Amino acid sequence: MLKEARQGALLAQWFVPQVFRHGVSGESPIERRHPTPSPLRGEGWGEGPSEALSRHPRKLAFYPAGTGQPETLAGPPLQNPSRHLGGALLAFMAGIQSRKGAGAMKKFFAVAAIATILAGCAPVSTKSINSTAGLQGKRLLVTSHPVPDFSAGTAGKAMFAMVGAIAMIHAGNEMVRQDQIADPAIRVGQRLSSDLVRTQGVILLPSSGSVATSDDPARLIKTYPGADLLLDVKSYAWSYVYYPGKWGSYRVNYDANVRLLDGKTGEVIAQQTCKIDPTDPSHPPSLEALRANQSTLLKQLLGKAADMCVGTVEQQVLRLASVN
Repeated sequence: MLKEARQGALLAQWFVPQVFRHGVSGESPIERRHPTPSPLRGEGWGEGPSEALSRHPRKLAFYPAGTGQPETLAGPPLQNPSRHLGGALLAFMAGIQSRKGAGAMKKFFAVAAIATILAGCAPVSTKSINSTAGLQGKRLLVTSHPVPDFSAGTAGKAMFAMVGAIAMIHAGNEMVRQDQIADPAIRVGQRLSSDLVRTQGVILLPSSGSVATSDDPARLIKTYPGADLLLDVKSYAWSYVYYPGKWGSYRVNYDANVRLLDGKTGEVIAQQTCKIDPTDPSHPPSLEALRANQSTLLKQLLGKAADMCVGTVEQQVLRLASVN
């Protein structure tokens, strides 16, 4: 089952987009105004929703909470599946259908959907720093991780249950690419490191440009050598989803793990999971409002989520004085 789940998580990113491009999408009117590339129109099969970005450094527009002005932030590539897997995957699925029938297809979709949704779910237990006295003069480096899948949860796609869940991820990744939406982890890392420099006297080292392939501390200290401290910020879930019973109203969710690690041993000095919903439940936005003007409101809400995460970490685990 675990092997099938791993295969499903990888294959689902490519199979469902190809199927849904032929019309079985259940998209809402707003989604139809933001079409994805179609092989029927001569557009590429082989390039995934994030592959173009992975071949070039990204400059993403990020809207801090309460402003309409973008900040330009450099970010790591989105997760990058192999090229040209779509066509091969269709053949693979056709083989399953011919050999094992519809039951195997349903099992594949179920495993793929569950694996895709749960792959990033890894909250950490809260650990507060013992003392900030030993931080002064320490060299700090901020890690970087691949951008996780974004789930664009709409009522139309929810009608397709497990297959719809995979379609939500495909649509979300396309939106992130097209509207250049920054991973909030970038802002969390920038703000926390800046505050640690200002309040604790740590020395911020320039980014190495390396993107971590694992969040295992033992591997992180090898990926980012030369630092006394590692500030590890990893987004593991971000999405928007409609309110049950209010299909026209949406909320935004952002989950991330924030850790301060010993750069020599990998020991966890402090850590906190942020689970943030920055939307106002009394005035939830519509999908059209979230997506208007290249997702300006969505970017603002994600900026607010990043700021809320910073405040939580500084107060609860880093025990920093109020930072303005």
